Amino acid sequence: MRQALDTAAESWDIPERLRDQARAFCRGVKIVVSGGFNAERITRFEKLGVPVDVYAVGSSLFDNHEGTITDYTADVVRVKVRDTWVDLAKVGRHAVDNPDLERICQSLPGIQSRMTGQLKKLPSNEISLGRQF
Repeated sequence: MRQALDTAAESWDIPERLRDQARAFCRGVKIVVSGGFNAERITRFEKLGVPVDVYAVGSSLFDNHEGTITDYTADVVRVKVRDTWVDLAKVGRHAVDNPDLERICQSLPGIQSRMTGQLKKLPSNEISLGRQF
């Protein structure tokens, strides 16, 4: 998977002058794994050298017994590409409004400007990071 991501730009139909930026973009894509991860499974992946950047552990590291109510997970269910929200969820998951959630951050301008500057020259992969999360 990592090798496929790192070399994806080689097959893109883009001007040669953008090739280095496209390669850098592809190398910057992170691999996130989720579903059934606990300390044991993460250790096994690490020992095997699986190219993972982020482990989504859900509730496996919380105390979920004897009346506790700490079992809360959150999944990526959609992403904003340009100005359009695109569904991107595991089977059986979907976007759901939660009136109990409270926005704590409107934007991260420093990160947004750095990312937008890096991505805006890639015609095949322009991504609008949006102004709000």
